[in-house]
Amino acid sequence: MKRKRVAAMLVEPRRFELREEEVEVRPDQVWVRVEACGVCHSEMVFYLGKWQGMRFPLAMGHEHAGVIEEVGSDVRGWKVGDRVTSLPGPGFATHVATDPSQIARVPDGLEIDHALGEPLQCAARCARSAAVEFGDSVFLIGCGFMGLLTMCGLVGNGAAEIIAVDTNPHRLQLAKELGATVTLNPKEVDVVEETLRITEGRGVEVAIEATGKPEPLEIASRVLRTPRPKLVLVGWHNVPATYNLSHWANGAVVHNPHPAYSLNPEEDIRRGLWAAQKGIFPMERMVTHRFALKDIGRAFEMALSQEDGYIKGVVKPNWL
Repeated sequence: MKRKRVAAMLVEPRRFELREEEVEVRPDQVWVRVEACGVCHSEMVFYLGKWQGMRFPLAMGHEHAGVIEEVGSDVRGWKVGDRVTSLPGPGFATHVATDPSQIARVPDGLEIDHALGEPLQCAARCARSAAVEFGDSVFLIGCGFMGLLTMCGLVGNGAAEIIAVDTNPHRLQLAKELGATVTLNPKEVDVVEETLRITEGRGVEVAIEATGKPEPLEIASRVLRTPRPKLVLVGWHNVPATYNLSHWANGAVVHNPHPAYSLNPEEDIRRGLWAAQKGIFPMERMVTHRFALKDIGRAFEMALSQEDGYIKGVVKPNWL
């Protein structure tokens, strides 16, 4: 069956157009009305036109949730009205056709704007990869959406300290409110020296890098203790860079918990949605801005500028 939708298409760097298009929905698929789609920082490289070999127009969006409007004749176990979060895109559209194997049920009581499956899945993997033990010192650099979610997944695990680092005072305050025991601003203190002072020269058992930039990764590497600390790469490092690997010579165990490498994505997304439902991932504090589909350009610009207390923005494709 064929159905129509409106999708936001990136037609050149920093410019979207809304286009109506016809979509073939197979008998083994469901047709989902998209209620919310998160703006992911990993998409900025496309928005700015910096991804090598990319072509326009480009459909984007992979953090969406919505409601099933139609169920294909070959689909079992799903019905019209079910609330779902879906992994394949494009999510910046009024509707998406997807396979049942690629959707997860949104738990009762969880607001649809907060049921962003892909980042919740990723945050669950990041927190589990950190595997904080009783008495560990934890270092987080980058208090954006993913960094804070990962930190929230560790609060209450018996860490001796959770040291949160960012240059944004608003984000540091939020990190403190969400469970960080110490906050450090690199513009004000030498983060490495202060971390070593706090840990009495030992360094930390777990360091989490959540910016995707070379310099913060270098800082995170320098505060690792000996032996066998854990370094968790939450940030997406998508450009070539030079690193001093001597900081890893203490037997550091490096985790790259990107969901693409998950051995069990269904379990990760289940745990992520559960954490959001229970308030462990406090999405009501994280989702700070909402935009209509026609304002998607403003959503991306806001994500770039990080102004007005921005942590996470979602696009609402069916807002009038």
